[in-house]
Amino acid sequence: MEPLSPEAFHYRELGDDCFQAGNYTAAVGHYDQAIQLAPHYVLAYENRGLAYYQLGQYERAIENYDACLTLSGDRGSVYWRRALVHGKCRRYGQAIADYSVAIQLDPANAWLHYARGKSYFNNGDYRMAIADYCRSLELEANPFAYYSRARAYAAMHAYDGALSDFNKLVQSHPEFALAYQERAKVYAALGMSELAEADEKTARELLGNQVERTAAKS
Repeated sequence: MEPLSPEAFHYRELGDDCFQAGNYTAAVGHYDQAIQLAPHYVLAYENRGLAYYQLGQYERAIENYDACLTLSGDRGSVYWRRALVHGKCRRYGQAIADYSVAIQLDPANAWLHYARGKSYFNNGDYRMAIADYCRSLELEANPFAYYSRARAYAAMHAYDGALSDFNKLVQSHPEFALAYQERAKVYAALGMSELAEADEKTARELLGNQVERTAAKS
């Protein structure tokens, strides 16, 4: 492999600057220049893939991640970035496969287990989703993992588990509006209409307050 030229490095840095500024089209142009000068430039492919992802050009993002992995197959960040693209395209099986490789490379990463759990959930495999959410929570406390695990329990009609997680969540994060909204569905399924109505009311109030705060800032 040829050594990286200063010019290629310069163009990649220009691309990174444009990316940070939110100018993803210009970033792609600079990454193009870097790769033209250094066709083996792994990081330029990865960053160009991320710029295409931000532009919503998902297949081009995949092409860049594929090229990156051809050059360097042990980059965990590329596997999970490609998994995100597959998830956006509802290719959940492929997303799971990529997250699984990323987890093999970084098994103590709580977010990777959480993200793979979301793909399992979207793919209808609630048991595997729960297993991943459990592992994620073992590694790191995360309210979104509790929320997602509760939804997976509810999808399996395992309402005791769902209520346990929702209850923990609203106790530790009382402004988590979606937790009340989803817990209301569980109460309704159990025929506990008064509790369901109370949660629906709380969710509406919290969501309304969030809208008001957002409007005040704009």
